[in-house]
Amino acid sequence: MIRMKFSSQTVTVKCFDGSGMIAYIATPKTDSRQPAIIVVHEAWGLNEQIKGVANRYAEQGFISIAPHLFSREKDLLTEQAI
Repeated sequence: MIRMKFSSQTVTVKCFDGSGMIAYIATPKTDSRQPAIIVVHEAWGLNEQIKGVANRYAEQGFISIAPHLFSREKDLLTEQAI
């Protein structure tokens, strides 16, 4: 099993209406081009478990992004999971 080193960060992605969506990105540390995968969270939103899934894909060589699909909504319980 391949285990690559990776870096990760939480970013804000600009949306079509000018607002921002929070997303977690994990990227393998390599100079070569890598495939990408989108990690979709469960009803609980972007939490540590979903970030861990993105990290495991990055260890396998995938650029992984986990958008917080509820981040543009206000007053949701999932906002606390960021």
